[in-house]
Amino acid sequence: MTQNEKILEKAILAIGGNATWQNGGYLNALQQERFAVLIRKFGVLLPMVRFVRMSRPTQEIDKLHLGEPLTRAATENTAVSQEYAPKVNKITLETVKCSTDWIMSTELLQHNIEQDNFEQTLMNSIAERMSTDLEKVSIQGDNSLTGTNPEQMLLKLFDGWDLLTDGSHIVDVAGDTVSKAVWE
Repeated sequence: MTQNEKILEKAILAIGGNATWQNGGYLNALQQERFAVLIRKFGVLLPMVRFVRMSRPTQEIDKLHLGEPLTRAATENTAVSQEYAPKVNKITLETVKCSTDWIMSTELLQHNIEQDNFEQTLMNSIAERMSTDLEKVSIQGDNSLTGTNPEQMLLKLFDGWDLLTDGSHIVDVAGDTVSKAVWE
């Protein structure tokens, strides 16, 4: 086994994996979970986003929505005047295939200042960059882009929240003051 292969094997083991290349570079379930935790750790928005492990390219998940405050003042021996019901529906998730590729020279692998800590530093750096990329495409994504520079290649993966929510909740109150009645 070459020195490069030994270092790469250590990097794979650092994220809890089996260092065989027989699976085509795919992470096993434990590696996926550990890497997802690492990516979320470096994000600003990702810790607040629901992650769903998908077993197939398209999957439906249940959505529960409690859209208004449920808690109110209570008086002893007084019946509740209004009860609330949650809104339940489904969301269809679809995967988008993407990859993160990088090239490392033999010199970098063999002669770096990190030495034995290099594998963890490398994984942290990749996870941090992937976290930034995922947040950027989640917000600014636009699959109508046609550019070939790295940023446009990232942003054209899928439409982000900015496009998906554009015009979705515009209410024209014709100059009136915004009040609760507007939202009812």
